[in-house]
Amino acid sequence: MSRCIDGVKSVFFTNFNSIKDWRASIDFYYMPIDFKNNCNLGYAFVNFHDPDQALLFKEKFHEFRLPLYQQSNKVLAVSEARVQGLEANVERFRNSSVMGVLKEEFKPMLFDKSGNSIEFPKPDGDLPALGPRFRRQR
Repeated sequence: MSRCIDGVKSVFFTNFNSIKDWRASIDFYYMPIDFKNNCNLGYAFVNFHDPDQALLFKEKFHEFRLPLYQQSNKVLAVSEARVQGLEANVERFRNSSVMGVLKEEFKPMLFDKSGNSIEFPKPDGDLPALGPRFRRQR
């Protein structure tokens, strides 16, 4: 993530459940959920207000072993996200089927620079049905 200083602000990371200590540094957070069993899929997408904060996050957590899981072979992996920036992340998800799920905690979240939750923009129209995830063709 050395390009972070050049503007990379969105990161993708795995095996991490808590972002609360970083809320004042981020403006977008989404942890995809398996809707059948209400468990997270083990990864999340985060966008930072400032690229330097994304770099600090990576330096602190990349290849970090969670304290409660020291015997596990799972470690955090932080990498650049395919979608970069707050506006691009909002556009990616505002018309997504995940915005139609009933539980607010399963939806992407937005934060102001104080870490307070702010309302996610409403969809442009009807949302697609919730279904299996497929990797998008590039």
